[in-house]
Amino acid sequence: MEKLEQARAADPNNELESTAMKEIAAAFTKAGSHATAADFYGQITEKRPEDFSAWLALGTARHRAEQTGPAREAYLRATELRPENSLPWHNLGLLAADQGEHEESRNYFQREVELAPDDAKAWYDLGVSLRALGLEEESANAFEQAEGLVKSLARRSSDLSAALSIVRRLNLGERVLKTE
Repeated sequence: MEKLEQARAADPNNELESTAMKEIAAAFTKAGSHATAADFYGQITEKRPEDFSAWLALGTARHRAEQTGPAREAYLRATELRPENSLPWHNLGLLAADQGEHEESRNYFQREVELAPDDAKAWYDLGVSLRALGLEEESANAFEQAEGLVKSLARRSSDLSAALSIVRRLNLGERVLKTE
């Protein structure tokens, strides 16, 4: 923090400042201080409003800090900056599911699978949302798609640990906010 303050004093428009602030925010995230991390990411987005990764990280930090409204705003801004990127759509789906907004969650996960049709986790999360809506047949189809992708990866992968990692992520009890 001291070095960041010195860098700011020496050159308030320092190009490296946002990189340093991201590192500090990541350290706060790792320590579980999500609200503080969000404050740093917020400062970055104020200075660099076109920084997609900062908006996505801001949304994630606010989501983890249970600041749902501001998290949604940050994720939506990320979708405006890169509508073709599936990551903020995934996180919006989780956020909506957290709020019991299953129709909205389904819509976000549907967008994610359109953008990333080979992402088993996206199909799995879509299946969970469809099940919450009582759409059992559609849910089963989404789960089958996820399972097929995992099996395909296991057949293609010489690194079994990568396939096992994906299988572990598909566990219903483990939620994954995507940041990269």
